[in-house]
Amino acid sequence: MPEKVIRVFPRGFCAGVTRSIKAVEEALRLFGPPIYVKHAIVHNKTVIADLERKGAVFVEDLKEVPEGATVVFSAHGSPPEHFREAKKRGLRLIDATCPLVTKVHFEIVKAIKEGKQPLYIGHKDHVEAQGVLGEAERLGVSVPVVKDEKDVELLDLKTKKPIVILAQTTFKAEKIKELAKLLQKKFVGQRVELIEDDICYATSNRQRAITELAKKVEVVLVVGSKESSNSNRLVEVAKEAGAEAFLLDGVEDLRAEWWRGKKTVGLSAGASAPEYKVQELADFFQKKGASLEELTFEERELVFKEPLELVKIRQALSRLKIEFNGGGFDIKKDFVENILRETFLTLLEKKVLTKEDCWRLSVAAVTKATIRKLNKKWRQTDKETDVLSFYYGREDDCKEGEIVLAPEVIAGNAKEDGVPFDYELAKNLIHSFLHIIGYEHSREMFVWQDKILKRILNNNLIGKENEKIS
Repeated sequence: MPEKVIRVFPRGFCAGVTRSIKAVEEALRLFGPPIYVKHAIVHNKTVIADLERKGAVFVEDLKEVPEGATVVFSAHGSPPEHFREAKKRGLRLIDATCPLVTKVHFEIVKAIKEGKQPLYIGHKDHVEAQGVLGEAERLGVSVPVVKDEKDVELLDLKTKKPIVILAQTTFKAEKIKELAKLLQKKFVGQRVELIEDDICYATSNRQRAITELAKKVEVVLVVGSKESSNSNRLVEVAKEAGAEAFLLDGVEDLRAEWWRGKKTVGLSAGASAPEYKVQELADFFQKKGASLEELTFEERELVFKEPLELVKIRQALSRLKIEFNGGGFDIKKDFVENILRETFLTLLEKKVLTKEDCWRLSVAAVTKATIRKLNKKWRQTDKETDVLSFYYGREDDCKEGEIVLAPEVIAGNAKEDGVPFDYELAKNLIHSFLHIIGYEHSREMFVWQDKILKRILNNNLIGKENEKIS
């Protein structure tokens, strides 16, 4: 058993990963589950499992996302056609692409428009590369991809244009420089420019830190998943620095032979690996009697702003104020809020409401007898109803309205129609909101009601038991 464990910093989550994970969590908070995510938000199975437990659904094809649902694009970036498809299918898109990856997307388009020939260093099958190369394909330009010296040697690129070298952000920093020098020699006499700041700062910092760690220990354990490019690069860098190195998702993957006969073990983590998995490893060795030391290097602190789409959604929802008054009945406040918010956002997105609109809605649950009295007072009729809605006008720049529900009547109507209570409740809430904003009992009102209800069903806000409802 090792006598000493050295944990190196920087390690673990980078700013781009933190931003993308928070984007999914915030979408879940705003809309409730499920939230669809195109591709793994980051390449780490622990993170994916944690988000799945919260209600995220990961898909590889946008066709798997129901029409009108909310989808988050992963940190690795996406080709232009995926954005077009999302818009065509009416998906609410939140783009969580790492800003450093987005920068490479912009650079390849800029190079092509300036009449230059892009050349890409990276793994062509990696999802990040596919997104970047998709930008060039959209403009009708083929971009060669190289990952090693052999690829450079076999490269058959005949062009007189200036060459711009771009790179996968998680590729080994030193390897990029080596390949760039070989490419400059290969195209001697031509202008060959390397965009040197494409490499993610976190990737570079973690690679430098693990190089120093590997000089002080006999074996390095890197927390990360096998799908993670940057985690695999850390293992390679540690080996090149002279230590044995292994990749693992967590303490559950440990093998005693990795440290048998070794006195010192180093710990690091890829940019998509959660810190608690590193801590579990440290705890494991400490419980076996090993001491724990920290090896810390300065890291440039960088914080990315959240996706613009989330900012706009939160700004929009700040103009919808929902209050619950009276009753004492269980009218499922979270559910009611989600239905009204989804209705409000859909009407904004479809430009039925404007971004200047502000609404204050009061929601109350009352007895069957009470709503009958209110119906008689306001509508001058004895006809039984399950919901009443009123528009009160404008106050403090906000329009005001009230929705009065009779859960007992809603339950009876749901039973009579053979639908779940939540479905009938959602239909009444949408109907009431549309009535309050000015729609009377018109064909257009029912068209919007059906559209919004379909979106809510596609988002599973009412639950899987309602899938049979058309």
